[in-house]
Amino acid sequence: MRALLIHAKKFSYVPVQKEIEEAELAAKGQKISYGRCLVLFVSFEQGDGEGKAFSLVDLLAKDAAQVKESEFVVYPFVHLTEEPLEAGQAVKLLSLVAKALSEKGFKVHKAPFGWTKSFSIETMPHAIAERGIRLRAPVSWLSSSAIDPLIPW
Repeated sequence: MRALLIHAKKFSYVPVQKEIEEAELAAKGQKISYGRCLVLFVSFEQGDGEGKAFSLVDLLAKDAAQVKESEFVVYPFVHLTEEPLEAGQAVKLLSLVAKALSEKGFKVHKAPFGWTKSFSIETMPHAIAERGIRLRAPVSWLSSSAIDPLIPW
């Protein structure tokens, strides 16, 4: 699993073109906008499962507390990996992440899977507004090599 987490002042996207048969429902051409939030660009990889999704949620909850944020946009971004998980499985894990964040009390929005989207983002002006994440193992197996923060908080 690879992700880019951005603390945004503003974020918007427009579904432009449905790309795969398994694409989620979306209103083509309709701009969706949010104010201050954490935008999670995420790609699940071959071999990922629920353990990775729950590990990610635990990390995200800690990150949100650190920047005092309560709202997420989960944005599928397959371009973060060269080994993407099969579409149906990826959609299930993305939904699991969104549901688990919601159950932790966060307000959660999901961008549609399977669409080319244009987006605009304005990043918050602080040193920890951007973070790259790569998870290699579920939380129960965490060691110093299990998480590679590409851009640490």
